[in-house]
Amino acid sequence: MRSWISALAALVVSAFVVLAIVRNQAPATVDWVFGSAQDVPLWRALSASALLGALVAAAILSVPALRLKLRLRRAERRISQLEREVHGLRTLPLDEEIRDASREG
Repeated sequence: MRSWISALAALVVSAFVVLAIVRNQAPATVDWVFGSAQDVPLWRALSASALLGALVAAAILSVPALRLKLRLRRAERRISQLEREVHGLRTLPLDEEIRDASREG
């Protein structure tokens, strides 16, 4: 079921992109801070701006994800360290067992 939904979503997005390309063939002038481009098809300008926006958003949203990943790695190291410590404490003999063994011997 999920594959059909994914395929349908991909088909709708593809149809939208093709329709946008067909309807936006007019040439446009794109001006930016460092220069400009003349007679660029409007669909290319729109696609480039959408792609640039997606890249900037992905870069901004990846910072918190990377922080969480780093925090998780630190927590996993700490957990393994504490587990080793607990294991070491479990294998130590108890004081009463030591006293009883010394009295009997």
